[in-house]
Parts: sequence; structure tokens; C-alpha cells
Amino acid sequence: MKKFLSKICLISVILASFAIGVFADNNMQEIKAYMNKGLSIVFQGNVKSMYDGNNKKVYPITYNGTIYLPIKSIGQMTGLAVSYDNAAKTLYIGNKSVGAKDFIETIKPYEGGIHYTIERGYTKSFGEKTVDHYIYLNSSKAYYDLGGKYNKISFKLYNEDDATAYFYGDGDELIGKYDVKGKDLPNKTYTVDVKGVQQLSIMSSPHWTYMFDAVIE
Repeated sequence: MKKFLSKICLISVILASFAIGVFADNNMQEIKAYMNKGLSIVFQGNVKSMYDGNNKKVYPITYNGTIYLPIKSIGQMTGLAVSYDNAAKTLYIGNKSVGAKDFIETIKPYEGGIHYTIERGYTKSFGEKTVDHYIYLNSSKAYYDLGGKYNKISFKLYNEDDATAYFYGDGDELIGKYDVKGKDLPNKTYTVDVKGVQQLSIMSSPHWTYMFDAVIE
């Protein structure tokens, strides 16, 4: 898995096809490439389609015998965060912060919640995205002990129906409320501020909202 991601990221960076803007400078060279609509992408046994930030389908590029894939689409398939800092001319793949952790794998609920880590062996598909660890939010709160050690949690949400996810800090203080449109492709990343929060609780109304790609810093 890591070997696959390393290779795919390396060939993807050159043609990073997401809304970062294109700026002609001395470091850029014009090339002639071909959009390859006849090439299928299979990720972990599942055929995948790729989309840009506007949910428009995009395709692999073939250049000098090498296949290039759009980096944002790779991020959506693998769950890796992708972002671009135009001022620094830097493309970030994965977590920017050294201290960032996978929330679902490292912090388990001490009460309530349906919490699926990788070792439980369950996968879920949301549109074109498949995840192997997630939290199944319902109308009962799931409680997590943060100990006031973290600043924020970034995550994605999915529900078959319109729903709202609620985040509470240290009791009933509402610190985050996020609306999810039913069956929307899970391309949006949400962030909740948990600075100083000792006890975090999360719930959904109506129930059965999936939370995944969750990173705590």
C-alpha cells in the first residue's frame, strides 16, 4: 500500500490537476501530452473514476510513454489530504503538521459510538471513495477523552440522507455543527476547533452519518 502510494504520488505531482492556478514562470515548460480516456484505474480491486473540484470527470494523461494521474483525484481515492500553498509554491500530500495523528486509529471512544478501526476489517464505499476506517455517528453521543492536548480535528462526512453532525466540548457546549447533503460525494473537508477541550462528544441527526479521513492535531 505504502509503495503504491509513493509511486502514484511521484508521478502525480507533475500534473497536479486541482484549483491551484497556473502561473507561467522560468520553472515551467510547455509539453504535448494526450488525455487517455481509454485507460481504467483500479484501486484496491475497485474500478475508480476521477473528478476535479467541480465534480467534473477527469482522465489520466499519457506523456512520453508515462501515465500521469491528477493528484487531487488520487487524494480522494486514497484518503490523503492534498493542498497547495501558492506563496510557497509547495504541494502538500498528507498531513502538513508533524504532530498530526489519525483520529480514528489513535483515539477510541470511552462511551458510545460505533468506531471502526482498520484492524476490524470493514470497508465502506461512498460514491467513488472507499474507506477502511470510520466512525458511524448516530443520535446517541460518542465520547472521546482529548485531555486538552489538541487544537483541531479535520474530517469528512457522508450520509445517504440530509443530516447534521454535532460536536460538543466538555459537556453540552456546541463547538461544531455541520450539515451534510444526502448522497453528496464526500469531497469537502470540515474542521472543528478543539483547543483546550478535555472531553469531546459527537452525534448525528438523523443518525447514520459516516465520519472518516479524520486527522487530529
